[in-house]
Amino acid sequence: MSVKYFPKPQPLSPNTRTWVDSEGVRWEKDARVRGGKRRVKGAWCTDSIYYLWFEYLKRSSKYKSACANIGKGMQKLYKDFGDVYAYEGVEGFWKWWTDIGQYLFSSKPISNVSGFFTLDDVAEYGAEVEAEKILLLPIPTQTDWVVPNQGDAGAHVSLMNDSGCTSFVLSHWVRDKGTFSLPEAVRKLTSMPAGVLGLSDRGSLAVGKRADINVIDIDKVAERQPEIVHDMPFGAPRFIQRGQGYRATVCNGAVVLENDELTGDRAGRVIRSGGTK
Repeated sequence: MSVKYFPKPQPLSPNTRTWVDSEGVRWEKDARVRGGKRRVKGAWCTDSIYYLWFEYLKRSSKYKSACANIGKGMQKLYKDFGDVYAYEGVEGFWKWWTDIGQYLFSSKPISNVSGFFTLDDVAEYGAEVEAEKILLLPIPTQTDWVVPNQGDAGAHVSLMNDSGCTSFVLSHWVRDKGTFSLPEAVRKLTSMPAGVLGLSDRGSLAVGKRADINVIDIDKVAERQPEIVHDMPFGAPRFIQRGQGYRATVCNGAVVLENDELTGDRAGRVIRSGGTK
């Protein structure tokens, strides 16, 4: 059994003359190759969380003052990020990344993007999991103090995405591995977390409770590949991840998803501890 670690930085491209196709693949014109285009590995630098940090720091009046005074008042941040005002635009960011940024996430200079973790590596990793060359630690099934669920509520929207967690529990631990039964999995994904969060008006099918229901094809349920969308303020990027095998999702009595596609009905409401609204 082998162990793999995910390098934190994503491979960046300083080239701005690129585009993304309908499959989410980024391309660049290149007359030297067949078809006149080549695939750009990694993330476009302006899609990167590191580029956002770089630009956000420039919008801080306090950090601007610190840079003007060789880090005075913000020594630790200045030591890490340096004088970002000395670098302008996308090309400036790439130079900053080469000079400073890459050292924040690695013990040595990163000069070859092929050393980063890519989507091809994700596929290879998944194949090794399926072949049991890499073993995943199963969720304890005999205790009620472990609730399988996603661990990130959105603080790192362009770095990671945990929304496929429930689909993975149903597809991997229930259907493929048989680690625990489907009824037990449903309980761990519904009434258990509802109880932990104090949501007394949902989590089970009962008279008087919210009509929140998933109709699932257990033979087809699975995660889809995460993808980047630009629907945040100022066009900032974030990850989304869809699932498959969901025949219908009913929220508060309304069908909000049918055959893996959203219907456009937004029947969800803000929920608070105690099961109100």
